[in-house]
Amino acid sequence: FLGKLSLDGLYTVLDELCRTGHLEWKDPKTKKQCLVMWRTPEEWGNLIYAWIISKSMTNTVCTFYELTNGEESEGTEFHGLEKWLLLRAIKTLEAQRKAEIMMFDDSEGVKFF
Repeated sequence: FLGKLSLDGLYTVLDELCRTGHLEWKDPKTKKQCLVMWRTPEEWGNLIYAWIISKSMTNTVCTFYELTNGEESEGTEFHGLEKWLLLRAIKTLEAQRKAEIMMFDDSEGVKFF
């Protein structure tokens, strides 16, 4: 049996995903488009920071490209992570004073503490 979810039911599910940090509305007023994340930005940030600690890379600067596409990060769960989600993850680390986003030349990077 395949049932259909009512529009109200659909918004209830989407609102719960938003509440838990797994969804972000692209247009919060109209709620017509959203980004659904299987891990929250905080969870991604924690994974990245644990990897930084395991590699003894605190007090170093990495480009966003190195983090998600570099040889060092191959095999990690965040290898290939889209830039928009990486940025949100790094911002959660910034809020915890574990990282700082840096701009240099035409690249973006992050310093980990």
